[in-house]
Amino acid sequence: MPKKAYSKKVGHVFMTGVGRFNLTTGLSGSIALRDLTYHSDFADICGFDCAELDELLDERLTDMLEALTTKGVMKPGSGREELKDLVFDWYGGYSWNRKAKVLNPWSVLSFFNERDVGCFWHETETPPFLTELSTADKQRIRFLVESPILKNDDYAPIFSNFDFFVDAIEHVDPNILLFQTSYLTIKEVIPKKNAPDKFRLGSPNLEVKEAFAPLLLSD
Repeated sequence: MPKKAYSKKVGHVFMTGVGRFNLTTGLSGSIALRDLTYHSDFADICGFDCAELDELLDERLTDMLEALTTKGVMKPGSGREELKDLVFDWYGGYSWNRKAKVLNPWSVLSFFNERDVGCFWHETETPPFLTELSTADKQRIRFLVESPILKNDDYAPIFSNFDFFVDAIEHVDPNILLFQTSYLTIKEVIPKKNAPDKFRLGSPNLEVKEAFAPLLLSD
């Protein structure tokens, strides 16, 4: 049934997904579609913010510090700020406007549940295209695992807003797919006069780097 048939019953529909496809592709029955990916009002809608992490720390601080110290993940005498830094290093760093940064909810909750660090999100499912990357594609994105935490973004890919639209997935740059699947995030917004802004992409955190290392370093 055409989507317009529901217009009297449904006021708004929130659609999410991996690919940022052209708004007219396969959606001719829809009206007034609006892309919120880079809208500043919704930059932190998909992820835990600092306040939500603080709530978890309030409930589990002593328990987590004891467990992580016993396992050698944290040094004896570490406190709240050190634990908070650990969580952000492993599961934070996601941004769609370079200003608001959020954490991966699934990974954060898994971290508190397991009381240990790990690649929880990547373990849930590996996108098929990652296992099918060619040697050339691996070379193009190998910067992700060049250091434990990316300090130098000189080689990070740069794209404009229009580059993120996907018409044919078989022809898309692998870095764009990595961004759309949250293996890359916006590290810098580069303003352009009389032209769309440019975005420098980079690895968000240690979880992504650790998950990627075996894949990208293999031939």
